[in-house]
Amino acid sequence: MTVGKPYFNAFFSAEGFKPLFFPNICSVCQGMAYYDYDYDDEHMDEDEDGGDNSFSINFSENFYFCVKPVVNVWVKHFCILACACFATKLASYLSVLYYFFDWLLFFIISHVIVSFIYLEFLMKSNTKRNAHLLTLCTVIFLISCEFLMKSTLWQKIRGPHMLIAMKTISLVYDHSSSSQKALPGIQEYLGYTLSPGSSVFGPWISYKDYLVFFEVNYFSWKWCEKILERSFISLIFLLFSACWFDLLLPVHWHHWVFLYRRAITIRFSHYFISSLSEAANMLAGGRIETRVTSPLEIELPYSMMQVVKHWNIPMHRWLKQYVFRVSQEFGSFFAVLATYVVSASLHGFNFRLAGILISLGFYSYVEYIFRKKLSIKWNACISAKPCPTYCEKHEHTERKIAVKFFNTLFTFLNIFHLVYLGILLDFNTDKEQYNSMETFNDWKDLNYISHGVALGMFFLHTLIRAL
Repeated sequence: MTVGKPYFNAFFSAEGFKPLFFPNICSVCQGMAYYDYDYDDEHMDEDEDGGDNSFSINFSENFYFCVKPVVNVWVKHFCILACACFATKLASYLSVLYYFFDWLLFFIISHVIVSFIYLEFLMKSNTKRNAHLLTLCTVIFLISCEFLMKSTLWQKIRGPHMLIAMKTISLVYDHSSSSQKALPGIQEYLGYTLSPGSSVFGPWISYKDYLVFFEVNYFSWKWCEKILERSFISLIFLLFSACWFDLLLPVHWHHWVFLYRRAITIRFSHYFISSLSEAANMLAGGRIETRVTSPLEIELPYSMMQVVKHWNIPMHRWLKQYVFRVSQEFGSFFAVLATYVVSASLHGFNFRLAGILISLGFYSYVEYIFRKKLSIKWNACISAKPCPTYCEKHEHTERKIAVKFFNTLFTFLNIFHLVYLGILLDFNTDKEQYNSMETFNDWKDLNYISHGVALGMFFLHTLIRAL
């Protein structure tokens, strides 16, 4: 008789849930994803009514089959990434990118070359229209790759392609607004887009911040301590995601506990990638204070706006500067919606990610207008944006028990929304189902309860506004 236990949960990147492309870690984790225990039937304890007892994994088995292989692979790949970030030659960049992406590096280099040719064309005609055109072409390219390339291949290089697109678009818009006086040459552009410190796991950095790498020497004991700290934290997040949540949150407790475990596993894999990208960015010469994500702000969310802001801080800054502010002249709702549509498009615009990102946009907007209306009506610090510690604008501040209670209710509500949204991120689904309406079956099984709550809040806001 054989009992199987799933152990490994897919890793996703800081740049939009991209499955982590560790060439060897994938095979290791797949190998330990289902390990079997063979027992003779005579040794299997059964209840008198014939039902089998549930099987549980102890800590020693968890360590041997999950923790040890994960740590070994993490150490191997982190050492290679660290060496690459110290390198300054293009050949070294290409070597480490080839290590992570193999022959798929050809597509990444092709994208970089085509983007640079467009930049050369732009130098002759410096207009915002060219910037808009580049953004449109980039979105079409990423969406085409999502549907035309084999899913397993595209997931491996989606993150680098998105980072190249973000870097190029930011360069073009900065140049069109005269904040970037001169576009980089071929050597500078290749270094900017292909640097292992930001092209493998992220984060997005502006060209001005990239130039600082060569102007300021951050090497110090504090710099080394920060790198070791972020590296160790990334390992802890990885172990929780891949191994320990299976032990801490057994599935037999409750169905919603199982759903919460699925969602938090995905979030912790994102924290792992984010922490690793922070370490890689510092190794390449980046600023010590650069932060990619804030796990505490996400796990205990004051509002959905805080989740969106702290999920990926560099990308949030990019979307705010190059999408939200540009489209804000058409109204707040359109600006929020456009921001999430562009974000979904950069991620490839598959049904799952598009559904999640657009839902996040709707949730954030509804919560913002609802809490703002109540904040004005009751003169209390209950808006979606946290008030200062000593708020002089509102009569009822955070020190009031009623205000704390109201904000705590929204924290639990937002945790519920995150669980609901997170269960949709199952990258073990085949491509046909992944890009079809069947991908929303998990939400359908829950009767779209989270969307119903958000719609109810929107109608309640409309009612209060009419009174």
